[in-house]
Amino acid sequence: MTRNTANVSFYCRESKKNKDGTAPIEMSLVINGKRCYVQLPRKEVPADFSKALASKKGCDLKDYLAAVRGRLHEIETAFIRDGQALTAEGLRAYFKTGGYVLYTVGDLFSDYLRILAKRVGKDLTPKTYRKYEIARDKFFKILPPSEPVAAITKAVIMDYQASMNRYLDYVTTNGYCQRVKTIVQFGINKPIFSHVARHTYATRCLNRGIRLEVVAKLLGHSTTRITQHYAKLLKNNIINELKDAFEKSY
Repeated sequence: MTRNTANVSFYCRESKKNKDGTAPIEMSLVINGKRCYVQLPRKEVPADFSKALASKKGCDLKDYLAAVRGRLHEIETAFIRDGQALTAEGLRAYFKTGGYVLYTVGDLFSDYLRILAKRVGKDLTPKTYRKYEIARDKFFKILPPSEPVAAITKAVIMDYQASMNRYLDYVTTNGYCQRVKTIVQFGINKPIFSHVARHTYATRCLNRGIRLEVVAKLLGHSTTRITQHYAKLLKNNIINELKDAFEKSY
């Protein structure tokens, strides 16, 4: 379970003074490294605010800030009790409105796609952006957009991954290794991994006369030096090449 870290502090800035010399008290909320500010209804003279907080004596201002902290603690407890995602923005919204502002799955995708839309034509093509939209639509079939973000569980993610794998016909490394093991499980009594299949493919290609440079490209090697490790001639190929060479000499 992830442990939330929270920090609360108060400010009364000289830069925000009104004509009467007072400035609104601001509350800074930091939840898991994310910060936001809440402007409180009370105003103070910035110099008096700093002096009061520095003093060891109790005062009305300190009682007020303690009450704000207490209210914030109550809201935080409510979030945890109701299974809501505890965020700085969520706390601020609840503190100001007196209730939850439900952040839904649809909101999550809308915010993300809005960010991506600004990148289209720069480092993102329209075609790639469309793929993100398709991914969103696929996710909505697993979890409706009206559901809260807190409803995204590990099981939901696994279902979504499986549906996308079927849609894209995409196989993970572990899935590929499992398929290889399933294919060769009869008659082979030694460990078989994806690299073994890759090695066999490269060796067979080379022994079929495919040039080293071509095999290097197929394997994704940057140089043929790496591909040289696969350049092992099979016994039959050695015999056939010697036979062809001697037959041509007569």
